[in-house]
Amino acid sequence: MKHLHYTSLDSTQDEILNHLESNLDEDYFLLSSDQQTNGRGRHQRVWDQTPSGLFLSMIIPPANTITLSTLEISLLICEYFNQNLKVKWPNDIYTEDLKKCAGVLVDVKQEKLIAGIGINTKSNQSYGHIKLKSSLTSKELAYNLAQYISQNRASDSVIIDNWNELCLHLNKDVEIQDFDQSYIGKFQGIGLNGQAILKMNNKVKEFYSGSLKLIS
Repeated sequence: MKHLHYTSLDSTQDEILNHLESNLDEDYFLLSSDQQTNGRGRHQRVWDQTPSGLFLSMIIPPANTITLSTLEISLLICEYFNQNLKVKWPNDIYTEDLKKCAGVLVDVKQEKLIAGIGINTKSNQSYGHIKLKSSLTSKELAYNLAQYISQNRASDSVIIDNWNELCLHLNKDVEIQDFDQSYIGKFQGIGLNGQAILKMNNKVKEFYSGSLKLIS
């Protein structure tokens, strides 16, 4: 896998999308940075900057069902670090003590999947972090993680089963904000296309987009 590493970038995701403009034949490509100054999340939201992190974007084939790609990559990150991490629909990763520590952003361009990954590696008051036990540099760690993801792709059924198993809010009351509407119900898991399944007043509703928060 071709790999470019930088000391600092505005956004690894924007940089790799620019790279793809003139390199349409790239099927596997990794770009990483020690620091990201203007990262973005879903729907062009600003990624909350942390003092220490691992930031990478990679071009890889999508999951068999493309809408499962974000969920699959989240799972593979959890597997790689092996720290009892949990997943939250649709694209967040949480520590065992339920603090957000990582996120995944997926773009599709020229029929290629571009996966952006941001990982907190130092805790602060607002967020958790993934503990780095090795002496690898951020460049080496980004490459090893990207290789693990590309070499351990899963079938749709495995993605769905494993994601539901690691879901921190399975069978819990949640609120999903979908555009300007808010819905409250019990989270039943994800469907065949990665959609959130919510049970509300004995009726089931499915969500293909939106933001989720737990109701304490």
